[in-house]
Amino acid sequence: MRPIVDAVPVAVVAVDVHGVVLTWNHAAERLFGWAAADVVGSPLPTVPVEHAARSEWLAGDDVERIAQWVRKDGVSIDVAVRSARLATDDQPGGRVIACRDASPEVETVRRLERRSAELALVRRLASLATRVLEDLDVPRVMAAIVGVGVELADGESGAVSLEVEPGRFERMASVDFPPDLAAEPIVIGEGVHGEVIRTGDALVIDDYDTWPRSSPAFRGRQLHASLGVPIRREGRTIGCLSVHSALPDRRFGPAETQVLTLLADYAATAIGNATAYRRAEADRERFMALLAAMPDGLAVVEDGVVTGWNRAAEALTGIAADRAIGHEPLLSLNDGVVAAPVDDDAAHARWIRTVSSPLPGGHGTIHLLHDVTEQHDLDRAKDLFFATTSHELKTPLTVVKGLASTLREHWSRMRPEQREQALATIERRAESLDRLIERILVGSRVQAGAFAPTLTPTEVRPLVEDVVGGFALASPFHTVRADVAEAVPLVAGDRQALETILGHLVENAIKYSPDGGEVVVQVRTVESSVVVSVLDEGIGIEGDLERLLDPFVQADSRATRRFGGVGLGLYIVARLVAALGGDLWADRRAERGTCVSFSLRTWR
Repeated sequence: MRPIVDAVPVAVVAVDVHGVVLTWNHAAERLFGWAAADVVGSPLPTVPVEHAARSEWLAGDDVERIAQWVRKDGVSIDVAVRSARLATDDQPGGRVIACRDASPEVETVRRLERRSAELALVRRLASLATRVLEDLDVPRVMAAIVGVGVELADGESGAVSLEVEPGRFERMASVDFPPDLAAEPIVIGEGVHGEVIRTGDALVIDDYDTWPRSSPAFRGRQLHASLGVPIRREGRTIGCLSVHSALPDRRFGPAETQVLTLLADYAATAIGNATAYRRAEADRERFMALLAAMPDGLAVVEDGVVTGWNRAAEALTGIAADRAIGHEPLLSLNDGVVAAPVDDDAAHARWIRTVSSPLPGGHGTIHLLHDVTEQHDLDRAKDLFFATTSHELKTPLTVVKGLASTLREHWSRMRPEQREQALATIERRAESLDRLIERILVGSRVQAGAFAPTLTPTEVRPLVEDVVGGFALASPFHTVRADVAEAVPLVAGDRQALETILGHLVENAIKYSPDGGEVVVQVRTVESSVVVSVLDEGIGIEGDLERLLDPFVQADSRATRRFGGVGLGLYIVARLVAALGGDLWADRRAERGTCVSFSLRTWR
């Protein structure tokens, strides 16, 4: 039987109930280092390290387990052991033990455990890095960093301090730190945080209570071992990250310092991100405030979506900011001129000129919106003016030319009354041309600011009566009369300018009353001014009253005008009234017609 046991490749050991070795094969000699001759008949020289006594181990069950055994040379080895009761008549209660070297598989398990721990560390750090990059709440991120630092450095508590203003630091977050200590002020050069901030270097303390730079408030508070590393940003120390242990024999070394330094870099990154975000938001708020305060319309489009739309853009386009922002542009913002309907009414569009510039970074465009409605309408009115002027000049010239040719060729054959009629027509047409040319010239002088009235004390009544008298027989369908109040004071006036003003207003009143009716020139004293009004029963005013005071605009605003003229009349009147120091306005009459009024200053 002995040769068979010696040939078994695993160590076989048999002991009696007292632990005395009965059998010790060759494999046992190789595994444990003792020769059979040295141990057979003697107590078992070794037992698993986890058992305090042989009797404790010998009383175990029959389950195979891996445990550390001590060899003859004192080296601990991992051994897989399976024992069974030795049931023989001469050895009741003894045991037979099969042992094999389990070091390779134990090392594999330990390697897998280390790998698992490393992967868990990587996952934890990756999760923390993601949080650092995404979370802009600095205190919350700092608390997470301290928590991970305490866990990875195998400490019991930790804290992080940051610079809150130049030269002053406060603990921003802590883990399992006594509240009264967390609130303690940080003194530069004192305590872990104060010393790390002073030197800018990592600090390892084995016994805080005996460390000469310890803070009195922290002594005797179970901070035996401490580790602190600086938080640095842009070459400056802006804080400190620390972990602490209350275990007397705990020591922090290079591995813990390296991990904590990595976490301190995370903290600096989080602070940098939050600072950059705050600056970007502040810049954006300033930009948006400037955008809102700009008198011109401004629109910002990023990646095809409107992100800025100021109040001027709202007023100009009629598109509210909440409708514009977050959507694609509701009107074309390409460079050029575009029509924007007012209150969704395309017939009353504003004309907007857009000028665009790229935003820095190339992710968007800023568009300047400028209201060019007035200029656009003026350009159209000028085009109409030139067309109308050509027509107004050509029509009487054609008549004059035709009649002159007729007189020259047929003078001898024409009766005297025919010659008189032709000459009278030529005279009327010449006068019409003279008035048209004079109006254009006056309009040019007024627009150029070259007209300077000579103000003298002027009586209004005779002037009004002269003008009314001149138009009394102008039309068989109209009645022109004066209505002048008693005791009208002298005004500061220029007779030529006042005759021009009244002549234009009365002429317009007749022109825009195609069905006839009464034209009244009314004069009243209102406080310290004299107000002259011309009332008619004509077609009234279409559209904006103020627009009639612009050059080249007529009360009949259609493209095909029913009435002659070039649209300079009221513009000239308005400029002349302003030169006299008065005001001009127009009102629609209750039933029909128009009332155009101007004020004159009384002479003092």
